[in-house]
Order: sequence, then structure tokens, then C-alpha cells
Amino acid sequence: NPPTVEQLQQQMRGGNFSYLGKLRYLVKGIRGSDSFWRGKTAELESWIDYHIGRGHGPPTHFTTLSCAENWWPDLRRLLADLERQAGNHSHAQLLLDDDFKAMCASAKRFNLYVNDFFMKRAKVFLDTVVKTALGIKHYWARVEFAPGRGQIHLHLLGIGKNKSYLYDFYRAKTEEEKAKIMEKYATNVLDMTSDVEVDEEHKTDTSADSISPLKRRFCESVDHQEDSRLLCQECMVHKCDNYCLGDCPKVEPRQCRFEYGKETEYGKADTDGRE
Repeated sequence: NPPTVEQLQQQMRGGNFSYLGKLRYLVKGIRGSDSFWRGKTAELESWIDYHIGRGHGPPTHFTTLSCAENWWPDLRRLLADLERQAGNHSHAQLLLDDDFKAMCASAKRFNLYVNDFFMKRAKVFLDTVVKTALGIKHYWARVEFAPGRGQIHLHLLGIGKNKSYLYDFYRAKTEEEKAKIMEKYATNVLDMTSDVEVDEEHKTDTSADSISPLKRRFCESVDHQEDSRLLCQECMVHKCDNYCLGDCPKVEPRQCRFEYGKETEYGKADTDGRE
């Protein structure tokens, strides 16, 4: 029989933690528990140790794949079919008419289909673009669900094929030298740069007439350079609003949770921004 709480406390006071160890082992299969995440941490550490032992090197990339479920044209078409099968013909027509609110509602209603669609797209992306363009040879990924709207996303650790820059990085004596090495790798190998002219006042257009690159497939792009600029403007430029500032009137001045400063007047979202 399992001990009572009082008996377990007495055992622990006497230095006997054997039953506590059994409890940790038993609850390891309960998702979200402390033991569950400890087990996942151990799995990841074992994965890293294995690849280091095989000479593949340590993970050098961390990437998050977001769902962006309200923008994919192929998912919109699939959701329209599901709405039609469910007898929601008027809602299906709204989807075909590129109605953004209708897309948000359908993505929440058929979230299992959204998750399956995302995982299939992510698998293809990881096996093609990530391995070819980013040069990632090995990766470990974990699926999570956003606490707010509950939508799926994926966090990834990757080990790159080109590890020559690591030797220079570890030989560097100052933080400035290390930063220059990483900057050179990000620019020359990954083609990452912030040298893009964007409109700081740009606001996302969710209308049916929107020219947002998020609503187009890559094969539909006629100007890859302009498409990259618009994508950067759409996804990488932060503009403060109630999402990051919060909408509690008792908190004044409100401060951006992404560290873009405080607003000078409540409701104006006129934060200083950051360099």
C-alpha cells in the first residue's frame, strides 16, 4: 500500500526518497508534468551528446515554425470544402471570397485539420528548404500549442553541415570578435541581413484585395527581391498595439512586452521603439 502523506513526509525527513523517486518515474508519462519535461530534457541532452560523439558538432541553429493558419491559400480551399460538407455553404462562400474573419473562425473550428496540414507542410519544409538552403543536416524539433489561441507551432534545434566557423568562434578572444564571426556566417552562409528598406508605418492588410506576400505561394512570386522585402515588412517589423501593451486601463503608462518602450499617452501606442 502507498504511504500516507504523513508517512511520506516522515520518510523524507529521515532521508528516504525512494518512494518519491517511484512517483517521479510513474508520472513521467503524464504530459505536462514536471517529470514529463525532465524526461524530454534528458532525451534532448542525449540527442546532443550522441551527435557530438559522432563528430557532427553541437546544435548551432534555433528556429521556430509558426502556423500562420489564417493566410495559407491551400488551407483556405480545404477549409471551404470542410464547411461545405458540414452544410455551412454561406460560410464556405465567405472563405472563397477571401474573408479574413471567416478564415479565422474555420481555422478554430477545424483545428485538427489545421494541425495535420501544418505538420505535413513542416515536414516537407524541413526535408527540403532547411537542409538545402540553411545547410542543416540534423535536427530535433518539439511541437507546442500557443496558450492563447491554442494553435500549433514548432521549435527546432539544428546542427549545420558547415562547422568551420565554429573553430574561429572558439578561438576568438573577445565578444566583439565572436560577434563578427557570427555576423559573417549569418550574412554569407544564411543570407541573413537587416539591410532592407521597409515602411515603419505599414499596417497588415487582411482585406480580400490585400497584396500581402503571406497570401501567395512562392511559385506565384514574380519578383523575389520585392517579395522578400514585403515579407520582411509584414513579419519582421513590430508595431505596438494592445496585443503587446495590454488593454488594462489601470496600468499607465503601458510598456511593450517586446521591449519597444513605453507609450507617452494611454491608448496611442506611441512607444519609442528600439534600434
